[in-house]
Amino acid sequence: MRRRRGDMMSDIRHLTRNDFQEHYALTCYAFQVSPSAEQLEQARANFKPETWLASFQGVSLLSQMQIFDLEMYIQGNPLSVGGIGGVSTWPEARRQGLVAELLISGLERMKERGQTLSALAPFSFGFYRKYGWELYVEHKKYSIPVDKLPRREIVPGRVRRVRAMEHLEEIDALYAAYAKRYNGMLKRTIDWWEKRLLTSSSQQVAMYYRDGGEPGGYIRYHIHNREMEVMEFIYMDLQAFRALWSYVSQHDSMLERVRLNAPMDHPLPYLLNDPRIGQETVPYFMVRIVDAARFVEQYAFAPNDASSEKTELLLEIRDEHAPWNQGTWLMSIREDGCAGMVKLTAGAEVTPGHEAKLCCGINDLTAMLLGYMDPVTLHAYGRIDSFGAAADKLSSRIPKRGTYLLDFF
Repeated sequence: MRRRRGDMMSDIRHLTRNDFQEHYALTCYAFQVSPSAEQLEQARANFKPETWLASFQGVSLLSQMQIFDLEMYIQGNPLSVGGIGGVSTWPEARRQGLVAELLISGLERMKERGQTLSALAPFSFGFYRKYGWELYVEHKKYSIPVDKLPRREIVPGRVRRVRAMEHLEEIDALYAAYAKRYNGMLKRTIDWWEKRLLTSSSQQVAMYYRDGGEPGGYIRYHIHNREMEVMEFIYMDLQAFRALWSYVSQHDSMLERVRLNAPMDHPLPYLLNDPRIGQETVPYFMVRIVDAARFVEQYAFAPNDASSEKTELLLEIRDEHAPWNQGTWLMSIREDGCAGMVKLTAGAEVTPGHEAKLCCGINDLTAMLLGYMDPVTLHAYGRIDSFGAAADKLSSRIPKRGTYLLDFF
């Protein structure tokens, strides 16, 4: 694909194996990496050129980004997601619209591949908001002095350290059950575990087993300079929660503090004898609906138990960078939670019974359907326009489920 930049033309295409040297040089420069010879060869072996989209001027690589083929749990179901990472541009080519071109081209490719969502870790929330991505997840960052850790308890079952690779099937099953509680958690593959999460020799995994031998939770952590960093604290029930915290507290003689991240709905400070611990709210990832009609078809809305009638409303979407989304749609949500959208032609008359109308940008639509923001709240603060109680109608059909994400890419 060719795009004009002022008086110059840039070519956007996938990388090839022959592009590795230029690709890796830009990656190291942008992310300030000085690789060893071993790291260089490892990067060459792991290089998947078909996942990289890049802008060239002639034979010179100017800008690049990677699109991961991922899945995220949304309302308990895995949906296909284009995860964006590795966005980088040579300094002499910056502020010329190259990344914008890559993002727009990437949206077209993700739609073709059936990826109805796209997610990324922003260097600037404001920048990516211009192109339709929106904040969807925050987490709590806790720093707990050792004398304020939860008290040790005697809990049925046992916690023991394990070799993660030998128990990966059990660990992944626990993670998947926990991940489905939230919108926006990755569905992990074994390759993701092996190449991105279980790569450090310093990390430990401790699993909780019930009396019958059934796994009920795990923590993944490492200890350095008298601090324990808990990367994942996964539990199926209260018993597992107590057992794992008791295990953490058993380290009191060798630690000064414990650090961990938790979802926003986690009540940890309330559960402590002394809640005066370090707390920070961290805005984290952004997400964007790529194909609104297809996403709504895949989305599990809340069943309408009070009525056998479907919920219908007009939805006017603004999305200048994905024109297939832009326009006015008739959204129909059946009583069982299945839904669909039909695009209306410009100037079509509103038929009786379709007076409810919601007008919003793709950013706000994404935040609403991910469960991060409520339509009624967005209407109250002027982010969306609602007519005929459309915000209330949509809000009543969006299941109440929080957002969270443990991974990074």
